[in-house]
Amino acid sequence: MTTDNQDSFGSADELLAQAEELIWSLLDDNLPKDGVLRLEEMIKQHGNVRELYLDCVQLHADLTGHFAEAAKLNIPELSDSPVLRSLGDAMPGVAGVDAGPPVTD
Repeated sequence: MTTDNQDSFGSADELLAQAEELIWSLLDDNLPKDGVLRLEEMIKQHGNVRELYLDCVQLHADLTGHFAEAAKLNIPELSDSPVLRSLGDAMPGVAGVDAGPPVTD
């Protein structure tokens, strides 16, 4: 096991930046197999990456639940936003969630 600050992933800041990019890609169902394996290795080797992973997953779950609830309650300023509405894609079948077109860069 390596230290959290030194290894093949670079500095601690670079490591966390790489890990965060991989984590969000995974949560967006947009991470290829080699990225999944790389993230898995980072999580195994680094406690700070494990903490970041848990924080990102919790935030993703909180936001998904929040905006799904807004859609159920028909709160227009939350459920009609084209950007925020895409969070409903993660919860198909939730009443009132209109996924709309995919958001692209």
